[in-house]
Amino acid sequence: MRTRVAPRFAELRTRVYEQIRAARRGAPAVTKSGTPPPR
Repeated sequence: MRTRVAPRFAELRTRVYEQIRAARRGAPAVTKSGTPPPR
């Protein structure tokens, strides 16, 4: 499996974990400008 070591996968995984942590704290998730909102 090479997917989990792909740089793009790591970037997306990090972003998802940040959103999960923010949701647990009850804070809005931080999104960069130019990033489409999650679906």
